[in-house]
Amino acid sequence: MQEIELHPIIKDWLSKSGYVCYSEVPMLSRFIDVIGIHQTNKTIIAIELKLFAWKKAMSQAIVYRIVADYSYIGMPANAICNVKTEKFKKFGIGIIEIGNDIEIKLKAIKSNKVHESIRREMLQTIECFQLNKNLSG
Repeated sequence: MQEIELHPIIKDWLSKSGYVCYSEVPMLSRFIDVIGIHQTNKTIIAIELKLFAWKKAMSQAIVYRIVADYSYIGMPANAICNVKTEKFKKFGIGIIEIGNDIEIKLKAIKSNKVHESIRREMLQTIECFQLNKNLSG
């Protein structure tokens, strides 16, 4: 399995909960693997997907707290057992297990680090991408 194969699985799962989802969303000099924006309450969830490298995923998810209300890592079920949850709790990062079913193993804490201008810039980038996509067919 490749990391990119996790994208449609997570996007489908989020969509069923009322989120509009986007992959590889630019934020500053990074790309967030998956962003979900709730259709009614506009809550933003950022998810960093990894096959094994949970420490790298955690460090990326910490940064995503400046644009997302909730930040998670998502990993396959066979790799999630190696994750040290106490480190995630300290930073408010959630953990999603991706297997036959998708399960939140650790619920994220709402970010108190959102930087509104960076968040607005990210949302404008998504809007521009959607507009270009709609115009091109």
